[in-house]
Amino acid sequence: MVEGRPLEECSTWRDEVFSYIDEDPPKAIVTAPVSICSLWDGGRELSEADSETTFAAGLERTWTRLRGTGAEVVTMAPAPRFSVDQPERVMQNMDDLDECGEQSATAVERTQASVAAALKDFPWVKVIDLNGLLCPDDFCPAVQDDVLVWGDTNHLTTIRAEQLAEPLGAALEAAIGDSQ
Repeated sequence: MVEGRPLEECSTWRDEVFSYIDEDPPKAIVTAPVSICSLWDGGRELSEADSETTFAAGLERTWTRLRGTGAEVVTMAPAPRFSVDQPERVMQNMDDLDECGEQSATAVERTQASVAAALKDFPWVKVIDLNGLLCPDDFCPAVQDDVLVWGDTNHLTTIRAEQLAEPLGAALEAAIGDSQ
């Protein structure tokens, strides 16, 4: 929703994707849920708890629908979400980059509840979690090996995403290799 109005184009896009998948079902489908802090229903903003429940229910419907195609369903664990824009934090702390980032317990926890709730009843959904690479030693740094990791509060920079291509490929192969 934007300004209390539903984005019909999202529903249209989703329906088109499902039609495409139904016409030519793949062997595997990877979802990448992004937990949304708050959802709207009928022009009313839902509480955090209701948003999480609603989001989890949506994931469950989507995963069930995707499994109905016969495809293996894989989901990415949501990436961390930060309380402040990370490039901004880096600019303000160029002399001490260790100050940039957040504890993983906080940054990762912000995004996990809805997905974890949905996964409880869907053990057949395989999970790929790269957060250990993004948040080593229980800290999610804004800069890792002289590379800016985050482009804002929750999106990877292109360079960091490219660096994760090989580990992601290996994780995908492990998750769906046996279904090919």
